Amino acid sequence: MPVDHPAIEKRERIKGSLSYSAKNSSFTDELQRLHQFLLEDHPFIERIGIIDYDADTDELITFFDSNTRERPINHYRFKLSESESLKEIAEQNCGRLIQDLDELAMIQRTHTQKIREAGFRSSYTLPMKYQETLYGFIFFNSYSKNVFSERVTYRLEFLADMITLMVANDRNMHQLLLATLKSTLAFSGCHDSETRAHQDRVAHYSRLIGMQIADRYQLDDEFIEQLFLFAPLHDVGKISIPDGILMKPGRLTDEEFEIMKTHADKGADLIREMMSYFDMHELRQVKMLENIVRFHHESFDGNGYPVGLAGQDIPIEARIVAVADVFDALTSQRRYKEAWDNETAFAELNKLAGCHLDPDCVVALHACKREVQELQQIFK
Repeated sequence: MPVDHPAIEKRERIKGSLSYSAKNSSFTDELQRLHQFLLEDHPFIERIGIIDYDADTDELITFFDSNTRERPINHYRFKLSESESLKEIAEQNCGRLIQDLDELAMIQRTHTQKIREAGFRSSYTLPMKYQETLYGFIFFNSYSKNVFSERVTYRLEFLADMITLMVANDRNMHQLLLATLKSTLAFSGCHDSETRAHQDRVAHYSRLIGMQIADRYQLDDEFIEQLFLFAPLHDVGKISIPDGILMKPGRLTDEEFEIMKTHADKGADLIREMMSYFDMHELRQVKMLENIVRFHHESFDGNGYPVGLAGQDIPIEARIVAVADVFDALTSQRRYKEAWDNETAFAELNKLAGCHLDPDCVVALHACKREVQELQQIFK
């Protein structure tokens, strides 16, 4: 491919536009801006779509769609193992070019059908792979057939590399935060019984709930993915609770429970301090993380802690994590109780709906019984 000086200049403009944006805008905003640059030279590429890959569950989850006219696939998930073409793309680390999507008219996959029904007629798909880790896939779509020339695909491959780096850096930032907090817990001598499996289950249950209520609460796929990433940190404030209380096998006294309740505020304070230390305090997502940590013990009727918020005043991310956390606590064995079966736990959630828990979130998790059972088998 010959040297393309305008293309090089364009790359530098794109890099410059993104260099400052991580702290000032959402990931979705950055990708929308990237798409606008692309449209200047290639107006026929009407859509960029991104799906994330969760290696633990082998699931692909919708994350971003740049098309403002119509978003054919939102809040959708499926197994990578069920898509032979995407598996091949990931394994060979190469693109898939389809100049005429009508050729796939007979394929009975939901995402393929929805793309065609939305009017798109050609597609170029690339894996998001960095240092042997698969992060997901990028889809470039056009309403026209036969528009992806060699020059166009060359530029899209460069753009896909940039997006992959953005995604990898975003995920690595979260991994750094999680690792740092876990190290802090370890060095502090905190011996809370909540395991990595509990954290993983709460994260995945929260994602299920978020996807179920997304349309009603206008939650985009980026919000749901941030919720999934931050949910495991909901009880980080327990680092401040003495082991004698944290590890007590029986019921806490009133005085001990008052001490236990302080973990919500102290956890949010810890998050803020760590964000400031790592110069991450301006990140837009930090507010979601603080809300989860501080408010996941608020009750829907206003009788929770630490503030006593009620109903819709409780941030939706905290209401979601509260349901996920309570359900997993009920179905897990603890020092003071045996694990409940799922049906008994769901019945208890129904009793708590409207008083302690958000009814919409309870109904949402109840609608995912099969997925819940699958997650319990994966994260034992």
